[in-house]
Amino acid sequence: MMHLTIDASDVTELRRRIIGNCGDRVVFMRIQPLAHASKMRVWILLKKQEFDFIKQAIQSGLPSAEFGQTTEL
Repeated sequence: MMHLTIDASDVTELRRRIIGNCGDRVVFMRIQPLAHASKMRVWILLKKQEFDFIKQAIQSGLPSAEFGQTTEL
C-alpha cells in the first residue's frame, strides 16, 4: 500500500499518470479530501512490489506530492 498527499488541483494529473503508466499494477486507488479540500490523501494498493516504478511515475509530473510510509500487505 502506497500513501501520499497531493494538492487538490493535482488529482486529475495523478489519475492520468496512474492509469496511463501503471493501470495494470494497481488494484485500487482511494482519494480522501483533507484540510478543507486543499489537499488530498491518496492510498494506492498494488498487485506487485512496483513501488519504485509508480513513485517515479508520480514524481515526474507531481513533484510536490508528499509520500508517506509504504506498507506491504
